[in-house]
Amino acid sequence: RLIEISVPSGRRLEPIVAHHLGGGFREEVIRDVAEMIGRATGADVAEIVRRARRRAQEEARDLDPKDLEAVILPKDDRPTEQRHAVARHEAAHALLAHRFGAVVSSVSIVATGTALGHTEIRWPECLLTRRELETRVVVALAGRAADVVLGDGGNAGAIDDLGVATRLIAEIHFGAGLGERLIHLTGGADPLGLISRDPRKSEIVEAHLRRSFAEAQRQVEDLHLEIEALARCVMERRILSRDFLYEWFGRRLVSGTPEKVDKKEFESPGGSRS
Repeated sequence: RLIEISVPSGRRLEPIVAHHLGGGFREEVIRDVAEMIGRATGADVAEIVRRARRRAQEEARDLDPKDLEAVILPKDDRPTEQRHAVARHEAAHALLAHRFGAVVSSVSIVATGTALGHTEIRWPECLLTRRELETRVVVALAGRAADVVLGDGGNAGAIDDLGVATRLIAEIHFGAGLGERLIHLTGGADPLGLISRDPRKSEIVEAHLRRSFAEAQRQVEDLHLEIEALARCVMERRILSRDFLYEWFGRRLVSGTPEKVDKKEFESPGGSRS
């Protein structure tokens, strides 16, 4: 699951953790806790500390870093193969987002709700051209591409990602006037309703999704060694912070980095881009 959000992470999270823990904890403990959390609001940190204190109180002892770890990283009973598949999926999101200029804030395989894992990114502020939107579509499809290219095939874990990609492409063609027509049909509403009622519009979006998915698969093939290496890291640590990822990306340079997805990759054989 791919999430675009802006909340404290890494070193910016440390003073928040220190505030809610109060005194009595060394700086390295606070740093380790902040890295385990990865990314959270002040309210999230307060809830983590509250649950950890309650855990310690139930055993009639002082709060220990292991109480915080137990809350942040609950026991994961999923089979190793499933954890690897989730880690590979999220690593693909992270590496393609990094390749195309986004800041990757965290990668996690800690299951939350219906999400088996998640990757949080922040795109730089820019004008949303067709190429920019198509690049974001490719990043949204990166996890499914890794499932197919490097794993055992597609699975239902990419439903949210497919929703993001479908909405972006529908906006290209029927909202932003970046397809073959200038007409604006979405009106600020969810474009899924629009295309679900019109088979022709669905066909246009599906064809574009297929071309974008082919590009995502090509990118995954190009980065397969890095994806597997990052997947191993997230399997071991379960949550990778922004600081960890910054250092990791710096050590493992990704060669052949394009500025954006080439629009030619999305053109049909006849030259139409719809």
